[in-house]
Amino acid sequence: MIPLPVILVEFLLAFGAALFLANAVAVFRLRREHNWPPYRPVGIPADQMQALSRTAARERPTPSRNRILLGLVIGLGVAMWSVATLLRPGSL
Repeated sequence: MIPLPVILVEFLLAFGAALFLANAVAVFRLRREHNWPPYRPVGIPADQMQALSRTAARERPTPSRNRILLGLVIGLGVAMWSVATLLRPGSL
């Protein structure tokens, strides 16, 4: 049987890594669309953005740059903390 502290640290590692990777994918996708920092709705190419009316452009959400960067930092911090806890002898 695996002790509870080990399972909790492994869960935190998985959570931090998932949070970091999801936000990293968002950054790379926005960079691929030449939309970093975000200034137009996701999925609309720059040439089609001019053709849309202002109301249609507001219907699609634009991701917040600060929220994405905060998710990257928190995810990386939690993942690194849990890896350090797992690797430190006698911490669990």
